[in-house]
Amino acid sequence: MTRRIPLLKQKRRGRKKATRISVTAKKQISGTVARFGLDTSNSPILTYRDLATALTRKAGRKINVGTAYYLARGREPQDNDIRRALGLPVFVTIAVCQKCGLAHTAKRCARRVKSFEENAANYDRWLAANAGKLAEIVAWACLASDRPAWRQNNVRAR
Repeated sequence: MTRRIPLLKQKRRGRKKATRISVTAKKQISGTVARFGLDTSNSPILTYRDLATALTRKAGRKINVGTAYYLARGREPQDNDIRRALGLPVFVTIAVCQKCGLAHTAKRCARRVKSFEENAANYDRWLAANAGKLAEIVAWACLASDRPAWRQNNVRAR
């Protein structure tokens, strides 16, 4: 007859549940509390859910946990009603096009094509500014004595 020996309970590996504390989340939440001037006298704000509740109380409009999380991470809400309720500026600054100096909603610059008169005026200005250089180049090209004989007829020397 064999006797059964009870097996020993194995120890759990890894960390125990709910023991990990994120330092980054604490800093983000405390920074958001300071940024929006939230009231912490009733209860401390330790989680994103607490942050969402405090923001809802301040704004007078429901702000969910995801929005509170993104606010803590530095992203600003796109909805103008939420921005207005939180005291953020309604219009966001945007980049200005380097070509035309206008703010675009499209990805590409919609700069208009210059007319023939504008192009001609630009060419006349450029021609007046570079007239001396152009005269030197033309004079150099016209002088046949400066070039070897084989270059005058565009024939290679053999």
